[in-house]
Amino acid sequence: MEMRASAFMSDRAGGLWLGSDHGEWGGEVMRVDLEKGSVQNIPGPKSSFFSKGKPYWSGILGFVELRDGQIWAHGGSMHGMGDGFIARIDNDGTSQLYELRPHWPLHEDEAGPEPPPELELSRPVLPVTQIIEQDDDLLVISYSGGFRVDKSLKDWKAVNRLEIPYPWLKGHRNGMGAYAVVEVAHPPARSGEPFVLATIEDGYITLEGAKAVPHAIPGQVDTIGIDDVTNSVEGLLLRDRFDLRETEVSTVWRLGKEGWETVDFSPPFEMAPANPEPNYEEDYTSWHFPYVLVRPDGAIFTVNQSRASPGTRTVARWTDGKAVRMGREVSYNYSTDSFITPDGVLWNDSLGRLLRFQNGKWEVAAGKPYDPVSLEPIQGNLYTPGRVKPIPTKGPPWILLAPWDQALWRLAYEADGKNTKLARLKLDEGAGDLKILDAIPWTGDLLMLATSAGLRTYDPAKGKLARVDLPEPPKPASKLARDGVDRLWLGGENGLWLSEKGAKEVESLDPVPAIKGTRVDAIGPDPAHADGVVAVLQDRGIVFLRTKAVR
Repeated sequence: MEMRASAFMSDRAGGLWLGSDHGEWGGEVMRVDLEKGSVQNIPGPKSSFFSKGKPYWSGILGFVELRDGQIWAHGGSMHGMGDGFIARIDNDGTSQLYELRPHWPLHEDEAGPEPPPELELSRPVLPVTQIIEQDDDLLVISYSGGFRVDKSLKDWKAVNRLEIPYPWLKGHRNGMGAYAVVEVAHPPARSGEPFVLATIEDGYITLEGAKAVPHAIPGQVDTIGIDDVTNSVEGLLLRDRFDLRETEVSTVWRLGKEGWETVDFSPPFEMAPANPEPNYEEDYTSWHFPYVLVRPDGAIFTVNQSRASPGTRTVARWTDGKAVRMGREVSYNYSTDSFITPDGVLWNDSLGRLLRFQNGKWEVAAGKPYDPVSLEPIQGNLYTPGRVKPIPTKGPPWILLAPWDQALWRLAYEADGKNTKLARLKLDEGAGDLKILDAIPWTGDLLMLATSAGLRTYDPAKGKLARVDLPEPPKPASKLARDGVDRLWLGGENGLWLSEKGAKEVESLDPVPAIKGTRVDAIGPDPAHADGVVAVLQDRGIVFLRTKAVR
């Protein structure tokens, strides 16, 4: 398929149906004959408003095989419009059974009226996410709406409204919208039993008549997008610091007595008096991008961004269980481009400038300021990596890891903050630049690097790379951690390994349940055990792992 499958179903005739959701670019359907091994690309139904009547698939969110053998596909798109469909697939073609027109025109010659209020109450007005056959009718779920309808799709009736949260963009390839939260719907096995729905955020919920009852297990953690394990004054934190391209939400999890819980360290949302978009932001009560930073001593800071740009940007420190505002102003800065160097200085490298936070405001340390008339940032004056991770070393100068850039940067400045310089380090071994995937402090003043060519040490003072006398995994690692007994832990696309000096080979942690074959998204030393680490295993959860030192 052009993109990975987002829906699949095996039918009673030995066929495997695959559907993909391309976001605003539509979808794709294939059928694989598991007996013959043949693959058939299924053309979409003719759309009354997409592609001007030509065959077209919107995003595929699921399939259903009815008891009489009919195969239906369903889905839609949430890229700023909200369309939905149900289509029947036959041997002689595909026909549209239900089609919801987007809320506004796709072409200038289309009227595209808003749906009337009675339509919103009686039938789906968003992508169709689940269809379940029961008795002589169907239960259709469209995002948070539940509907009953006969199999001719004529007599619609709204039956419930699911009070479930929608994580913005989480896991979705669309540029806009939220992904369907209900992933699987289990029909009742016996008369009188409820429907059971599996959701992304709330675990299982049951539909008991028109009432949705949650059954989430307390203390569970959602690891999608988490790529940082940090100890703080508030305990162990998990953050999605660098991979916001996929999730677009900065979530912080804290390990408490009852398990994992999300926590908000930001101050209450409040616009700056000089906000140029008061009408746009007055209806909002929360920050668009609250970004959490942890100083080397564990102190917690937040840089908070409103929805407008330029708009309110507020810096706060978490003190005695509450957020204390340190500064507030109107700017274009991206909160997620903020970082704290080991000396406790707060920086931001948005839009071609390097800013330093001091005396309650952001001041330009390198690059040019905004145009004083238009407030537009002057582009092109600096190349900045964005969303960097300072490496705890002696400095300044400081070494910064830029995960998106896959490189190291050097930040230098004088004691008074003047003469600030930010530059990308060129690291190669004669065959071109090495991709720097991770970096941690090592022995002395050296850094340990995970590179595209394997492990290397780097001496910041001499600017020298060196090979490492340690065993390595079969493929280069992308995540590193050093435990309290100076052992090196390495994570990658297919597992976790332990490397010790003097060992003949790296030790695989595949025998540990859930680790084999999974991607390690983050590793950090366990603050409670010197011989342990905390590892984030993609979507499988969190592992606290301890191993005895044998050498």
